Amino acid sequence: MIFSKKPSPKKLEDFFSYWKETDPQWIVMQFNQYALKDCYESYSMEFHGSSFSQIKLGKKKNDELFIEVWKGSKNTTQGTLPYTEKVADTINANIHHCFLTIRDQLIDRANTPPKESILNPREQEGHEWIRVSVDLLKKALNEVSQARQAKGPEVSQGLIFSGIHPNTKRFTFRLRIFNLDFEITEDEVGCFRTLIYNKKSNEDFKGLEPSLTMVFSEHKQNIANQMIQLLPEIAKTIIF
Repeated sequence: MIFSKKPSPKKLEDFFSYWKETDPQWIVMQFNQYALKDCYESYSMEFHGSSFSQIKLGKKKNDELFIEVWKGSKNTTQGTLPYTEKVADTINANIHHCFLTIRDQLIDRANTPPKESILNPREQEGHEWIRVSVDLLKKALNEVSQARQAKGPEVSQGLIFSGIHPNTKRFTFRLRIFNLDFEITEDEVGCFRTLIYNKKSNEDFKGLEPSLTMVFSEHKQNIANQMIQLLPEIAKTIIF
């Protein structure tokens, strides 16, 4: 029997069932960060845990989806699939699962108090800077999601990394969306060390100095909550 890599609704469901059984320590999501075949939208989701799995999804203009699935080092599925309501529901349910997993990771770390209290009189100022930036991002994301509902061409572009970083073995959350790049790492005493870059009118983030550098101890939970608030707004912009 010759094994076929051609996608099917059943293979898609089986992959996501397998995905949910893994214990992801590190999650990577990318949306419209790169060109995927001749798709006008592209998404990638990776789970790194007891095993590695990845799915790449692309929307094509002829009502088809391009799908590529990896389990470990094996490309198990690749090809196009008709865009149906059932397929869309399967993908959307698992995008939702991915965002919930990231949310739970943030909640877990936010509820772990620092082992030492770090006195930083500028924490409140840093928290307010992030709160204002997040409010602006939520408005921009809402505009994209409303435009998508009206069948417009707008998309969001960015990436999310979350979990125990494979190299540093520390909890890391990174969100790049529009002009902002948030990097949050839990340090050895449990504080959130935060770098935020703003590319403003630059084409990319290369060579930039951070707009905010801050260690959050007292406001650790507040900073996690600000990132959590962004997750559903981002999800609305990539629903299939």
